[in-house]
Amino acid sequence: MNKFYSFTSFSSTLNQVYSLQKRRATGLLLGSLFLATMLQAQVNVTATGGTLNASYGTLSAAVTAINGGIHTGTITVDVPAGHTEALTARINLTATGSMANPITIQKSGAGANPLLTAYAGANLPTSAERDGMFSLSGSDWVTIDGIDLQENAGNADATTQMEYGYGLFKNSDIDGCQNNTIKNCVVTLNRNNTATWTGTGYIGSVGIMVNNSTATDNTAITVTAPSGSNSFNKFYSNTIQNCNAGIAFDGYAAATPF
Repeated sequence: MNKFYSFTSFSSTLNQVYSLQKRRATGLLLGSLFLATMLQAQVNVTATGGTLNASYGTLSAAVTAINGGIHTGTITVDVPAGHTEALTARINLTATGSMANPITIQKSGAGANPLLTAYAGANLPTSAERDGMFSLSGSDWVTIDGIDLQENAGNADATTQMEYGYGLFKNSDIDGCQNNTIKNCVVTLNRNNTATWTGTGYIGSVGIMVNNSTATDNTAITVTAPSGSNSFNKFYSNTIQNCNAGIAFDGYAAATPF
């Protein structure tokens, strides 16, 4: 006997199967995206004092926590390979390490270096404060290893463009940046930024700037103690490109108190 099947019933069954498979696929996709987001977010901080372990969504948030004294002692910041971060302001490290308790900010795992993209600047090279991406203010014994910096393609004029990628600045006449290391980083700015800095500084965009001023005031500092110099800093295996200058130093021009 021949059997006859209703096309309407068959079509309805197919639609139910398709709908079920679609929901499963959507659930898997959302789960994968959620997992990828969670993995992307993990900037991990370990320390020997204060809060010993914590995770942050951005490197900027991790540095803010370190500045606030949440983590102390020997501090290691692991930024996962492939991490990307669009800055909303300059990262400014004010915490300091020591020979016994250094601060290390480094790429973790195999893959592309973490990449920080610049915010939209608000200052000119002639302003008291120059726009930069990552500054150390009187910090000592800090190592930055494999953290790339990149100008924002939307920053199209001297106001919005960065004056520096990494900047080492003084905190006072007795507190300079000493014994810091920046290595294995790629810094990409905009070489069309060519205006001369007012006060202390250099000319246009500089990949790494070591300056005799604070990060927010272009007035030259009169150093009164050896600890007020920017000394013993090291820069290894960095690629600095599309900048008006690679690495620039502006120091205190006197024979004493060194």
